[in-house]
Amino acid sequence: MSETALADLLQRCSAFVFPGFEDFGIAPIRAMAYGKPVIAFAKGGALDTMIDGVTGIMFGSQRVEALIEALEKYRVVTFAPSAIREHSEKFGTERFLSEISAILGR
Repeated sequence: MSETALADLLQRCSAFVFPGFEDFGIAPIRAMAYGKPVIAFAKGGALDTMIDGVTGIMFGSQRVEALIEALEKYRVVTFAPSAIREHSEKFGTERFLSEISAILGR
């Protein structure tokens, strides 16, 4: 998929569903950079990159029922796209370069 097509999908979606397990998981952060809440399995990188109820909804098991419950929670929570976008910036290149430069004394 092209970057343009991906950007179009992320701009138009109402949320990003991430039911898998990854150590970090860049896809949820990319969705958050567009201000989109993430509905994610609460394991791995999602625990480090998301704030349940603020940047999305997490669910505790990879069962259909758990995902359905998370989707139902999502429908009644109001998310602030600007807060989600701001949170995603904590994982951005600019912050990384700034902090690594400070550590290295540059």
